[in-house]
Amino acid sequence: MAVVGAINKNDIDWRAVAAHALWALCVRNKNDYSGLDISDATGNIAPFSIMACIPPDESLPRKLSWKELSLELGLFEDLLTPDGHDCTKCPEESGCKAYFKYDKDHEGCNWWQEHMK
Repeated sequence: MAVVGAINKNDIDWRAVAAHALWALCVRNKNDYSGLDISDATGNIAPFSIMACIPPDESLPRKLSWKELSLELGLFEDLLTPDGHDCTKCPEESGCKAYFKYDKDHEGCNWWQEHMK
């Protein structure tokens, strides 16, 4: 018996799935370590490197948070780049459902971007 609405794995947009999963990780654990490092010298992103355990050195890989990984990949820049918003001064504060409400980094706020820039 065939399942109605079954999805063929070859028809899936895996980049979109990966971006969706990365966004979920940003929302839940934005500043946590992603398990990926970037070499400041080459700009290459790679899985965890034992070199990342050594104290910071510009020639060694730098640990990336989920937010940093997203920005390095060019994703969600409009939502993850600070816009100077202060939630406590916003007239929409009480009804706001922003992902990063009251976040110390003050990531992008749609109301702020539309009315205050």
